[in-house]
Amino acid sequence: MIDFPDEYFVTFARDIVVRASSEATSRFRHASGWLKDNRSLVTEADIKIQRALRDEIRNNFPEHGFLGEEKLKGDKVFTGEEEWIWIVDPVDGTDSFASGLPVWGVSVALLHNGEPVMGVFYMPILEELYHATRDGEAMLTLKPGQEAEENIVIHVDSNPELHRRSLFLVPSTFHRSFTSDFQGKQRTLGSIAAHMCVLARGGGVASIMKAKVWDLAASLFILQKAGGVVLDIETGKPAELKNYLEDPQMPWVISASSKEVYSRIKNCITSR
Repeated sequence: MIDFPDEYFVTFARDIVVRASSEATSRFRHASGWLKDNRSLVTEADIKIQRALRDEIRNNFPEHGFLGEEKLKGDKVFTGEEEWIWIVDPVDGTDSFASGLPVWGVSVALLHNGEPVMGVFYMPILEELYHATRDGEAMLTLKPGQEAEENIVIHVDSNPELHRRSLFLVPSTFHRSFTSDFQGKQRTLGSIAAHMCVLARGGGVASIMKAKVWDLAASLFILQKAGGVVLDIETGKPAELKNYLEDPQMPWVISASSKEVYSRIKNCITSR
């Protein structure tokens, strides 16, 4: 197999994500969906985007494994032991998408022997594309593919003071599992990946989530490359994607701008 540089993969992923996203934008505010067995929402856009991404990846990298949120006809058997594995969430924030809210996006990550190589997360309505590679910096591209395209190196807020205006991003189900005496602002944007990318560009101090591996494969890597941490709420150990390839359900994790902020956030919340 040809040994491609990481930049090749991220350029490929950026291109297919932007092109595939047109399927979702054409249905934005007009999406219809149905509930899966786990009671989560899926729309026709989820299916079509994942199929398009899967076919592009399969045609270009037939030896690579593929793990997507949706189970599609024609998928190869995934073992979790493939040397190269693409992880795709076709629409992270499906409920927001179906409700006509702008914070949702398409997520693509690539792992080599279980370790992230690159990650891409694109929010087409906001025209924000976040991306990172092993040897590069975390980046935000505004208006990708347009004349006005702008590329910005992003970093977490490395020394945030927690105060009443500090932003802590939580899922809509947060109140069912935790109580909180966090003194700042708690917000739900509707997309796990968006929460983590907001942190990566220094827009918040922390987020908490219980996710499937495809929800945060790309954004976890982007946040880490921006200087942040993603730690298990029980053990304090870093969340490693390779541990959740066969069983994609991850435990509660806190992503934060630093380990110190992780500890301070953890001390602010109590399990119900």
